[in-house]
Amino acid sequence: VAKYLEQKYKKLYPSKRHYTIYNGIKPNLSFNNKYVDINKYLKLIKKTKIKILIVMNYEFMQKVLYINKLLPVIKKITNEYSALFVFIGGGKYLSGVKSYFNSQKGVVFLGKLPRNEVLKLMPYFDIFFYPSGLDVLPNAVLEASVSNLPIISTSVGGIPEMIIDKETGFLIKNIRKDSYTYLKLLIEDEEMRYNIARKGMEYVTTKFNLNKVSNHFLQIIKSEINRL
Repeated sequence: VAKYLEQKYKKLYPSKRHYTIYNGIKPNLSFNNKYVDINKYLKLIKKTKIKILIVMNYEFMQKVLYINKLLPVIKKITNEYSALFVFIGGGKYLSGVKSYFNSQKGVVFLGKLPRNEVLKLMPYFDIFFYPSGLDVLPNAVLEASVSNLPIISTSVGGIPEMIIDKETGFLIKNIRKDSYTYLKLLIEDEEMRYNIARKGMEYVTTKFNLNKVSNHFLQIIKSEINRL
């Protein structure tokens, strides 16, 4: 799934052959949106100038490790700009995450939504923010890139394989300092948002193209058959 995992397993099983097969994604996200009504969400988010989307799985403690450190960052950003942070996702730690932002303005939790609704909502946002404490190759980041959103993400797991830092997105090393710096940068510079999003989409739709990934998988299968 990611070079990050391949390296880990090479150390555990050095005598085995290891391959990385990425999650593939179609250049144009297609989904059945015939019965998807997002107007109730659009009324909420359209009131704000800058809309920042966070889509995460709150089922795992390691993923939410950094969330509590973001309160001062979000507080500062919403005080300085007309910005709205929209959290989407479910899981057993969601209630704990929500409690961090109980009285914070500019923060909304939509809970767990069907994938079709999330994909249809994505293009209405300005920035995709992914502050996960642990991950391998999150589909949400791929989908946000294909939806033409500039990405700010923690530099964990296989995420650096998805983003070229400061070229196709921004990778966070220091959760508070870098989150604030990169959010501020993209909020203030619309042209940068556009350029980063465009480069990110080009990079992801090339490297993780579903046809390319499928062909790579077939080549691996053929090479293994030839070894028999």
